[in-house]
Amino acid sequence: MNLTEGAISKITSGGATSAELKPTLQVTDLKQVQTKQPQQSDRFRLVLSDGSHLQQAMLGTQINHLVKDGNLRIGSIVQLNQYTCTTVQGRMIIIILELALVAEECELIGNPVSAQRSSGPSPSPVAQPGNVNASPKSFGTNSVTGGVVGNQNMPAAPVQSPEINQFHNTPPF
Repeated sequence: MNLTEGAISKITSGGATSAELKPTLQVTDLKQVQTKQPQQSDRFRLVLSDGSHLQQAMLGTQINHLVKDGNLRIGSIVQLNQYTCTTVQGRMIIIILELALVAEECELIGNPVSAQRSSGPSPSPVAQPGNVNASPKSFGTNSVTGGVVGNQNMPAAPVQSPEINQFHNTPPF
């Protein structure tokens, strides 16, 4: 199985858009993020790998069924067909709007490390209703990252709901 090497760097640096690049990536971590407002749809945070680099992403709510049905999980190989990037609390996040499931489960490909990028000052996040808290639930039976991704003691960054995303004038998920 081949991943699109270098895709994470291209996407997060703004060097490629979903119209130009439809990368094949691997899901190395997947967690449900609890929202503060119970009436909101579930949100899922992923860590994606291109075989060399890792990057955090959020699943658009319109494709939550892939996780809920058990098709998208840790180890899955996906092709991103529509996505956008946004900065939340100084971190770049890929928002996945549409994907194709290439393989439901696969061993870790490559030896990916967290993507390092130089960034200037980023806008301070504004407290808004709809932010999510840091109470993730894991999805999938075990992580294929071998503990490389994230620090379990660090809280997750709040993510604005699509209805109030002021960084990009994009429609709700």
